[in-house]
Amino acid sequence: MLAIHGLGGTGKTQIALQFAYWVKENDPQCSVFWVSAMSKATFTQDCSHIASKLSILSDQNKDKDVKDLVKEYLSSETAGRWLLIVDNVDDANIFSPSPDQSMHLVHFLPESPNGQVLCTTRFRHIATDLGCSEIIQLNQMSKEDSLDFLRKSLSEEKLLCDASITDQLLTELELIPLAIAQAAAYIARNSVSISEYLELLRNTHEDMSELMSAEFTDLTRPQSTSNAIANTWILSFERIRQTDQTAADLLAFVSYIEPKAIPRSILPPPPSKTRLVSAIGTLLGYAFFTKRDDNTYDMHRLVQKATKIWLDKHPLVKEEARKEAVEHLADVFPDAQDSYDNIPMCREYLPHALKIAQSAQGEDLDSHYTLCELLGHFFIWDGRLQECIYWREQVFKWRKEMSGEDDAATLDSEFDLACACSRDGRIGRAIKLLEHVVAIQSKMLREDHSDRLGSEHELASAYLADGRIGAIKLLAQVVAIRSKVVREDHSDRLGSEYELARAHLADGRIGEAIELFERVVAIRSKVVREDHPNYLASQHELANAYLADGRIGEAIKLLAQVVAIRSKVVREDHSDRLGSEHELARAHLANGFIGEAIELFERVVAIRSKVLREDHPNYLASRHELARAYFADGRIGEAIELLEPVVAIQSKMLQEDHSDRLGSEHVLATAYFKDGRVDEAIELMEHVVSIQRTSLLSGHPHREGSEAWLAYMHSGADITRELPWHDEMSSSFSSPPKPPPLRLDEAPPSSTTPVIQANNSPDHGPEAPEPAQKT
Repeated sequence: MLAIHGLGGTGKTQIALQFAYWVKENDPQCSVFWVSAMSKATFTQDCSHIASKLSILSDQNKDKDVKDLVKEYLSSETAGRWLLIVDNVDDANIFSPSPDQSMHLVHFLPESPNGQVLCTTRFRHIATDLGCSEIIQLNQMSKEDSLDFLRKSLSEEKLLCDASITDQLLTELELIPLAIAQAAAYIARNSVSISEYLELLRNTHEDMSELMSAEFTDLTRPQSTSNAIANTWILSFERIRQTDQTAADLLAFVSYIEPKAIPRSILPPPPSKTRLVSAIGTLLGYAFFTKRDDNTYDMHRLVQKATKIWLDKHPLVKEEARKEAVEHLADVFPDAQDSYDNIPMCREYLPHALKIAQSAQGEDLDSHYTLCELLGHFFIWDGRLQECIYWREQVFKWRKEMSGEDDAATLDSEFDLACACSRDGRIGRAIKLLEHVVAIQSKMLREDHSDRLGSEHELASAYLADGRIGAIKLLAQVVAIRSKVVREDHSDRLGSEYELARAHLADGRIGEAIELFERVVAIRSKVVREDHPNYLASQHELANAYLADGRIGEAIKLLAQVVAIRSKVVREDHSDRLGSEHELARAHLANGFIGEAIELFERVVAIRSKVLREDHPNYLASRHELARAYFADGRIGEAIELLEPVVAIQSKMLQEDHSDRLGSEHVLATAYFKDGRVDEAIELMEHVVSIQRTSLLSGHPHREGSEAWLAYMHSGADITRELPWHDEMSSSFSSPPKPPPLRLDEAPPSSTTPVIQANNSPDHGPEAPEPAQKT
């Protein structure tokens, strides 16, 4: 006995029919019989028809069950060679209202060495129960066969003129024959194009529901069955609901998540593991689930859509299923802030969590916003800052509306949003949010409370990124308090020491910065893995400090190590990886390896042009550095072409005395001079010098460099000659530049304009948040 098993609508009956014709054509002496097992009535009626054709009905056996008559005849030698096709065996107990082994369908099937029984069924377990020696799993058609089937189903060949649209339709229909036949019938009946049908299918849930539920004529299918693909499956859904409630619950849950790559561990657990195994087996048996591997499953997208149509018919069940799905994902989605080890599972669950979070938009469910918060935690670890900001914005707005702006939970979400804004270069907004949080917490919490210290830490980091004085004082205060209340290897203490070291580096206190960075790196090497983001960030910044100290070899060695690890653990457009590649390129440039520097800078700029807005600080920093590399390579025209837009953007978004803006203007002025545009060079350099004389102390290397350049330009000297001094701003701007010493007795300025980080070490401002940063 053979069986063809597969999802409803995949063409099991059509294949059986083609096989019957093939047998008859190749073996004319073989008798072919067809019985429908859709119900007791159809099976009995078809057996009566066979008995009549075989003339085995007589007065002697008129009281005998016709099913037994057919079985006995086909089991005898007199029957000759035969093929019996038993179609639609979707219930093996059609002869008894309750399971009764004596009335099981298998007892009415003949056995003979001269004959073969072929059954078609949606359910693998039925094929197994029938004792089939071979079970053929029927999956999707091939793309070529699907296209051929669609072509034959459409009356007009011209409808297939757009190969791309046709391919999209077949993909959307999952290459399922019944769905293709239904689409062809709708297109022909309503005189619409394939693109119009595709648009309807992708439009609203209501449009999709109507299309999938539309009946049509299909002479190859039994007359008593529904031909609409949705209705075909809904019958199976209802049967599952009657026989296996756990499987029905899983169907409802999966209708709200991504239908592909469904981890077994994400499924809601029933009271016992046995019931889960059984429920999954049911869905596999109906072919609603397919196995990707031992712990991962797929569902056809069309089946998922049909499940939603089924749930529409049970609104109370649908609403409960949706709430339970949101609550379950909020409960099982790992918190990236709890442990770095959670990241792989976060990635595995992410498509499903996003699908559910998007479906619950606008809902006042606590679990929905818990899930949004967890998504934000993951996205900031993964460097997907715009997505992080989107979800954290949802949480902050909801908590502010529900609990007020001074509520502790609202302040936590405001803090989280500010952290994301700061890392995304939206420094002005980050500062505004953090100042509000710190102001409230300073009234409500003692000075050594972890939340208050965490907020002050982040505010100081934002001040540092904005080039403001006051950052070092605030960071030193946080470090001093944390050194008293937590151990030396505590992540919060290390994070604040790291940030203070960055502030020292920006202030030109390179020795102090290196000492503190080396301490942080040494401790972190003992407590976290070598690929931990914060350990890599510490090594990155230590290399940056070595570069500023002229220890170029050590910087290159450390940066190459960081780049190598990050290239293995994060994607190529991750901000941290790009930041380290940017720094390695700067080190190569400082070491005179201009070719290597240009190659790496061009890669970073190319990727950032795709993932960042044009005024993003990190994108501007990389373009600035690439221009410096072109300048060093004598490609003055290309350097100017890059620098002019950078200066134009910075003039709109930065204060005129900001070190990054002045640095870009300085380099552009020197490029103009090298290009023979002396008047433009002098005008721009005079502007730079006038600002520096009011913002930098006398003797500052940047001020002295600009003044020397201006005098050189006015002297009419030969522009092709080597400079008679070392031009720190042109040759080592952002290595890092040395802004004026921060005067700790002054309050931070009031401006909140977002700017490039003062040390131009893109992406390595505030680290990824450690688990204990906020409680």
